[in-house]
Amino acid sequence: CGTDALRVGLLAYTVQGRDINLDIKRVIGYRSFCNKLWNAVRFMLGCFDGYAAAETIWADLAAARGKLAGRDKFVLSKLHGMVAAVDEHLTGYCFGDCVQAIYAFFLNDLCDVYVELVKPVVYGDDKTSDPTLAKMALWCCLDAGPRCPHVMCPFVTEELWQRLPRKFAVSSIMVAPYPRPADTAVFVGAGGGAPQMIMKEAGFTNLFEDRNNSWACVTIADIIASEPDVMIVVEAGFDPALDKIGALPPCTRPPPHTLPLP
Repeated sequence: CGTDALRVGLLAYTVQGRDINLDIKRVIGYRSFCNKLWNAVRFMLGCFDGYAAAETIWADLAAARGKLAGRDKFVLSKLHGMVAAVDEHLTGYCFGDCVQAIYAFFLNDLCDVYVELVKPVVYGDDKTSDPTLAKMALWCCLDAGPRCPHVMCPFVTEELWQRLPRKFAVSSIMVAPYPRPADTAVFVGAGGGAPQMIMKEAGFTNLFEDRNNSWACVTIADIIASEPDVMIVVEAGFDPALDKIGALPPCTRPPPHTLPLP
């Protein structure tokens, strides 16, 4: 993905202005992002386990949005935010900001949060949630997600998008419609009641590894015992389907600027 990495790296540089002092380490960094994207999506493709999307999947998911679990509403709301941000930044020729919006969605929202929370559902360990709806939400993220960065990293996104399980034929991501905010507008604010937990930034690496590399096995007691001063913000309306990380009550710790650095 050297060509893709160079494209993304050069576009990311445009935040600084038109004059670019190219640092090859930045290109290497975005090569790592392309590798992360490749490995993460390939892993997520293994979660479908025989599921193949119908051509009406977007309409079907919108119709079933009232039945979605909190985690699914969260990621679809974030997907809409990314699509809207990309549309705004491309319209304003802010290519560097566009790169950052895509980077944040894939790494922070999809990979670090949603995939960890949805694993017990798609693997059948969580019997309280509908795995089909979870797979539909994940599929839509992997459908619209690669279409957004295709204009900047065409090779890796084409390969990944073609591998999505479908019941209908497609030709190429190059002729697929580009995601528009109106396409995902039905999910605006859908994740408002989902729990928001900032855990990775608090330095829970050892705790993460102790729980078999899955946040789904971590409880609030584990978090507080590990970092008693960390800010934990949990919104009301916690999804009971996520009981593997504890039924979390609304809780607010002091703002982060009042806490000692780890």
